[in-house]
Amino acid sequence: REAREKLFKEGLIIIRNNPVRAEKYLKMAYMLDKTNPLFMSYYGLVLVFLNKVKDGVELMEKALQKDNNIIELHLNLAEGLISAGRIKEAKGYLKRASRIDRKNSRLLKLLEKMKRR
Repeated sequence: REAREKLFKEGLIIIRNNPVRAEKYLKMAYMLDKTNPLFMSYYGLVLVFLNKVKDGVELMEKALQKDNNIIELHLNLAEGLISAGRIKEAKGYLKRASRIDRKNSRLLKLLEKMKRR
């Protein structure tokens, strides 16, 4: 259990700056616990960052089906869709995320990013 958490945290730290390396950590964490929706979602997000959009979006959608009350799952999918240019779809996930916590700092940053597009 501890190894999964450590791999996951390492991947999160570098997900945006070094997605190639982050993919290795997040994939290992996901492989060690395929039922964890956070592991699944962040692994999907890094796949999108690496232009593996179809696989990444599928994983993030699957994670949301497991638990749609975790705001990060909505935000990851929205961020992935934004980076893939699928703005209209992303808006729906941001709207759902705002129902969970409309003052979430990451949500507010993504909404700001949407305004600039």
